[in-house]
Amino acid sequence: MIVCEQLDLEELKVGNIKELKITEMWGSDKALKILNPDPGKLKEPCKSCAYLPRCRTGCFSHTLLYEKNLFAPDPSCWKVHLEKNPLSPLDDANDNVPTDGECC
Repeated sequence: MIVCEQLDLEELKVGNIKELKITEMWGSDKALKILNPDPGKLKEPCKSCAYLPRCRTGCFSHTLLYEKNLFAPDPSCWKVHLEKNPLSPLDDANDNVPTDGECC
């Protein structure tokens, strides 16, 4: 069994279905270390992200393809894009848009 079905990498293999139960593999130390990485190995924005428990740094295949690091942020993450391209002052123009249904 492999943690990511798109990547046939030894470091993502957590066991053999012929030898172990799925619950044993999924709950193994190796699987838990992959799915719940040590915060010391993480980079921002993942390191301080509230979504990390669900996201787990995003798609492993995207991350390895672009960053060569399993625990780097997924390059398709909106927070990564925001960090690389911070909002410009023009983006604040939407602050004046009415929210009570009165528009145009």
